[in-house]
Amino acid sequence: MQFNYQQRNQDAFLQELIDSTYNPDEGNNKPESVQPVLQAHQNDKLDAYYVAFEDACRGSREQIRSSLSNYLPYIRQARDTLELPDSEVRLMDLGCGRGEWLELLNEQGWQAEGVDINKVMVQDCVNKGLSVVQQDVISYLKQQSSDSILAVTAFHIIEHIPFASLLSLFEESIRVLKPGGLIIFETPNLENILVGSHTFYHDPTHRNPVTPTSVQFLAHYIGFCQVEIVRLHPYPEEARLPGHDPVTERLNGHLCGPQDYAIIAHKPEPEE
Repeated sequence: MQFNYQQRNQDAFLQELIDSTYNPDEGNNKPESVQPVLQAHQNDKLDAYYVAFEDACRGSREQIRSSLSNYLPYIRQARDTLELPDSEVRLMDLGCGRGEWLELLNEQGWQAEGVDINKVMVQDCVNKGLSVVQQDVISYLKQQSSDSILAVTAFHIIEHIPFASLLSLFEESIRVLKPGGLIIFETPNLENILVGSHTFYHDPTHRNPVTPTSVQFLAHYIGFCQVEIVRLHPYPEEARLPGHDPVTERLNGHLCGPQDYAIIAHKPEPEE
């Protein structure tokens, strides 16, 4: 398995090395251009590992598509409120990963763009015909025009970045959104004790957890309105402790409750 993922990076590396060092007009090598290629591929092993980890632990594409489809009504409602035709619905998914959400958005007839730092995932998305670029998500947001996007989404991204970057993410998101547009950011739910003490740390690239209270305050602080916390994905019923007394119910709530939550918030519309 390790070979399969690293081979994709190696093929890209070799091709970029050839392209950067050979000038067909001059017929000679350009060794001074090798260093940028080496720099661009310094994280290839980590990229390959993370793709393998996602494929093994995140769930099948069908499972992820089914879960993410629950967010489509929020997009439709914002589209209808702003009276936008489908052809003018532009959406941006940060940390788009394998592209399941982008596929769902494209199927609605909307303009969906993705950005991810992992070159293996980006190439896989491009091979599927998706519009995806490899770049830091906040840097990419900063390049976008103000008031231009209906929705900015990020699924399991905010737990990967330090707070200063999280603040920038919210600031840039509200800038690029159309008035009435929305963010949808999903992240692990630390209210579930098993998530907070154990499953959060399965992913070695997780940096710090973000609680619903803190992210809700941040959204209000930045200027979002209609801020909503949606709790998702509880453990299956068979995982719950038997019994319905108050103590057992409380334990089940802390141990078997929602494993994830999403913050959904809107950019205010101008007052008339």
